[in-house]
Amino acid sequence: MSEQPAQKRKRTEPPPSENSFENFKTWLKENGAKFDKLDIKKDANGIGGVYATSPIQIDEVYASIPFKLTISEPLVREAFPQFSHLSSRAVMSTFIVREDLRGETSFYHPYLQVIPREIMTAMRFGDDDMLFLSGTNLENGAKERREKLREEFDHIVHHMPDGLDADTLDWPAFLWAYTAISSRAFPHKLLDPTSEAAGEAMFPLADSMNHRPRTKVTWRSQGGAASKDGVLELIAGEEVGAGEQLYNNYGPKSNEELLLGYGFCFKNNPYDYVHLKVNFSRDPQAATKQLILDRIGMTDLKHFIQREHVPAALLAQLRVLVMNRTETTRYAGVAGPDFEFVGYRNELAMLGMLERLLGAKLDVLRRVGETLAEEEEWKEWQRFAVWYREGQDAVLCDALAITQTKFAKTAAQMRSDLLSGRLSRAPFLRIDNPDTLRSPYADEANLIPSSSEDLPWITIDGALAEDSEFASAVKDMFEDEAEEEQDTFLMMYLVRESGREGSRWKRALEELRDFEVQSDPQTNPYDDDQELRDLYDYFFPRLSDRFPEVFDAQLFEFERFAWAAGVLDAFSVTMPRHGLEDGETVCVVLM
Repeated sequence: MSEQPAQKRKRTEPPPSENSFENFKTWLKENGAKFDKLDIKKDANGIGGVYATSPIQIDEVYASIPFKLTISEPLVREAFPQFSHLSSRAVMSTFIVREDLRGETSFYHPYLQVIPREIMTAMRFGDDDMLFLSGTNLENGAKERREKLREEFDHIVHHMPDGLDADTLDWPAFLWAYTAISSRAFPHKLLDPTSEAAGEAMFPLADSMNHRPRTKVTWRSQGGAASKDGVLELIAGEEVGAGEQLYNNYGPKSNEELLLGYGFCFKNNPYDYVHLKVNFSRDPQAATKQLILDRIGMTDLKHFIQREHVPAALLAQLRVLVMNRTETTRYAGVAGPDFEFVGYRNELAMLGMLERLLGAKLDVLRRVGETLAEEEEWKEWQRFAVWYREGQDAVLCDALAITQTKFAKTAAQMRSDLLSGRLSRAPFLRIDNPDTLRSPYADEANLIPSSSEDLPWITIDGALAEDSEFASAVKDMFEDEAEEEQDTFLMMYLVRESGREGSRWKRALEELRDFEVQSDPQTNPYDDDQELRDLYDYFFPRLSDRFPEVFDAQLFEFERFAWAAGVLDAFSVTMPRHGLEDGETVCVVLM
């Protein structure tokens, strides 16, 4: 490992040739590597790989690589002590550029010559390529990582190491070295499992094996990193026939990780995920909700949704974030509450929020996807980006299906509770009703409600369908304004139902007759009693005079109207419509 100065030459070398592979194998053998049953060569598509020349049995050591061949973090830190505050990859990139520029005088020259000169990870995407990442988590992830790396590069250039100058250490060379590391390096602990050294190490030969998920291979360290005779052994976990390619297993990598760090993707990658971060900074109750989250240890707002899996922690956190004033007042001072289920209103609100979050990401993903170039024009790495997008789409669709299944189960259990008379006490929270309110996901036999008449909550559509007299009066008076005035008409319906003997909501409304509602500025549209009074005066006594049988003047007094406004505020939720109609609807949940 001579300390010759770097030569001032540009990287105009062609991709690794067969001669480069032969020189690399000679270098490995001369320095103690053993791989008698292996060959390193290109396949028909020009992609380098490692192949078995003879059958390899299970538990057979098929490669032994001396630690002295590795490029590790301790090695590069020792070479550039002035950059101790920079990241491992930034310092390692500088080391690789220097060694590459030294040419044949570098100990690592045969190794560096077999590293592809163009490794198209997302870090190297140009503007046209970045269009293929638009609307994804990786779009910002790649930009942020590249900006941070550029800052480190600028610092290194400003404090140029000996043997390098602006002509030799340029951004393209530095970025090439960085992508070589990200696509080939392994954890430094593989050199010595007992070492506390962090960072990565590049293992010649081991990093020539391509990745295949679930490949069975064991890495065994012999001798330790400090030993002159230390080696890394690769042990087969499955039989490999002569002529077959040997693969490594980088672990359960998603396409996002593969495209960002390695420059390739798998179609239908089972390890794909979508990163979802919730934000409630503008919530008027943000401080109270943060205290609840702090108490239950759910302060991390970042979540990873995988195929067919929505994290329970995300659902629990959303249950806190959708709490209204009534719910936060009840839960704020309670130690160790159960957030697997808070109550039906809360659960529907949580599922509605989750559906909106997922739907918004999916909408952006698909709208951008429609603007991409035609398939026949895609470059290989752009095709990988499309596979990544398809994986994101699949994860979001899975999560939406899970959300809608949970919605259906919740509705089914609510319907079952309503029909069986198993009703809880106001304010209809599990913390107060442990015997009657239970998680809706335990009973797989629940049936999905089949019609609007069966729905166990009050909506304006349901009210108009169930009460023909009320519907006739509303339509006659307001024609097509019922949709825009959902809150107002729901308040009127609550007052009417509270005085109607045959109402299926009578028991719940009687339960709420003397219930003191905690007004919520997040959902209550009325800043003070005067606004509510003005609204009441606009409708009454006009409605009572025109439709006395529907709007009984003795029942529709201002106090009752204000009571209904409080009930709506405390027990309503805005949910996405499912079915043929788009948009959202307000529901009143009284159980």
